[in-house]
Amino acid sequence: MKGKYNNLLVWIGLLLYLISLPLSAFTGTTDEFTMQGFMTLLFGWMGVFGDAFIFLPWFANFLMLFGILLSPFFKWAKVIAVIALCLCFLSFGVDEILVNEGGGTKAVTLGIGGYFWLAAMTLFTVHSLLSKKRPKPV
Repeated sequence: MKGKYNNLLVWIGLLLYLISLPLSAFTGTTDEFTMQGFMTLLFGWMGVFGDAFIFLPWFANFLMLFGILLSPFFKWAKVIAVIALCLCFLSFGVDEILVNEGGGTKAVTLGIGGYFWLAAMTLFTVHSLLSKKRPKPV
């Protein structure tokens, strides 16, 4: 794939990622609870204190960032991007999330913002896999 089309994957992925932030990443199964993507991004680290399984999809954001930035320079960065994508798909298994500092949880399913996020992360992974290693400067 030509470089300009590969860069287009990043721009479309970035657009999808930005669209996912104000949309509901998770929606409640029993009530009208929603958690927007930006709230999930800001407070996803709190999953460490509850169920560590919730933390893994959140951590994929940072792994993917490294995978995208380093893929033109290191072959192993492509592996990081694939691992990040695998962690993203763990979000389908999240059935409850922490909603307050007292340990309260809500039963949730993946919302429309979550699907936009997954699409963006998939495009980022494809970009990383298709990027060619840059030659070393002489």
